[in-house]
Order: sequence, then structure tokens, then C-alpha cells
Amino acid sequence: MIDAENTCLTYIPINENMEMPPGTATPASIIERFIRKASHHVIFNRCPCRSENGCKDSDPNFGCTLIGEATRNIDPEVGRHVSMEEALEHLHQTPEMRPVS
Repeated sequence: MIDAENTCLTYIPINENMEMPPGTATPASIIERFIRKASHHVIFNRCPCRSENGCKDSDPNFGCTLIGEATRNIDPEVGRHVSMEEALEHLHQTPEMRPVS
């Protein structure tokens, strides 16, 4: 579990306009592009937002994907360092990205 008192999450602007209507999932093809271009990939062991907010709609053990050079220093106890292929596979396992049947 992530210690909320000693954790600081920072969002870094990527200078890409991705305006979407509220509640709209970003198309997988756009996310795939960022994953493919990233130098490094980490998948959190847990989703901090879902875990800390007691989310009942989604599995808190399905961790977020972080990308870019800054992820190289993430402690392996918090998330696992993965290949581009593993990050893409994780993306397609995301419930919001699965096709509706």
C-alpha cells in the first residue's frame, strides 16, 4: 500500500491537446502512441486513487501505468518495471478499454 502522507503525485504536461468531453475515455490508439514513444514503463501494483477512495466499481489491484524517463526511479515494491509490450497488454486489459459486447 502507498503511504499517502509520504507520497506526492505530479502531473507533467505533455504539450499535447487532448480535450475530451467529461467522462469520455481517451481512445486506446492515442494511449498506445504514448506508450510506444515512452523510454520506460511502470505498472503500479495498485491504483492509489481507487485504493484510497474505497472504489467499489473497479478493482483497486489493477494498477495505473506510468511512462517516461522519470519512472526509472520508482521503487519496485510500488510498481513493476515492464517492457513496452507488457504496458500495451496492460492497457488492453483495462476495463474501460475493453470492447462492449
